[in-house]
Amino acid sequence: LVVEEGGFVYDADDYSDDLPFWTEVCGRSHLVVPYTLDNNDMRFATPQGFNSGDQFYAYLRDAFDTLYAEGETTARMMSVGLHCRLVGRPGRLGALARFIE
Repeated sequence: LVVEEGGFVYDADDYSDDLPFWTEVCGRSHLVVPYTLDNNDMRFATPQGFNSGDQFYAYLRDAFDTLYAEGETTARMMSVGLHCRLVGRPGRLGALARFIE
């Protein structure tokens, strides 16, 4: 329905792959961008998730380092799911800022 009714040219809510891909919907090209629950601040709100900003930062950094190294030989992309109500908290926002730097 995003394409048929909304006219969207892409969506970013797909769990089936790690890399973006093009598909055809109703005769129109549509870009599908991956979404992840892995590199996601939602893990602050779930059991077995992150307990501190430092854990979130370390996880994102390790994921980035691994994907960057793999990118030497093949395409890689890192998706990070963020929600203002979660990562926007004072004790968590610093970790995101450090990661972006």
